[in-house]
Amino acid sequence: MKKVIAIVVVILLAVFTFFYFGSYSSGTQAGVVMKISNKGMIFKTWEGRLDMGTVGKSQSSALGTKIFEFSIDGGNEELIKKLEEVQLSGQRVNLGFKQKYMIFPWQGDTKYFATSVQSSGVIKEEKKTGLPQLDE
Repeated sequence: MKKVIAIVVVILLAVFTFFYFGSYSSGTQAGVVMKISNKGMIFKTWEGRLDMGTVGKSQSSALGTKIFEFSIDGGNEELIKKLEEVQLSGQRVNLGFKQKYMIFPWQGDTKYFATSVQSSGVIKEEKKTGLPQLDE
């Protein structure tokens, strides 16, 4: 009986490990970071929103905006800081992500987890306004 319980526990642990660390796909999305927030009551998670731009005409003949929502590993302080910087600059970025099979409440709200961010231009500070500007 103890062997059966041990085997079941090992199998359950293996399944949990697979779903916790495994990823279904990975890739990049391009757009402008619109939101970075730390939210949750019990489990605080980092969430973000990427505006990928306008897409075609809808039935109402108005242009729609495509939004990509993603989560960020809370331990990745460097990525969070970089995302906050590009959000303030308003520049277009390439966001690297991994899609998980499933999520757990302490990980985030989405199955998509940001892994990297690469800006599309160099930020320089303009002396008159003090606001970041893109080099052309």
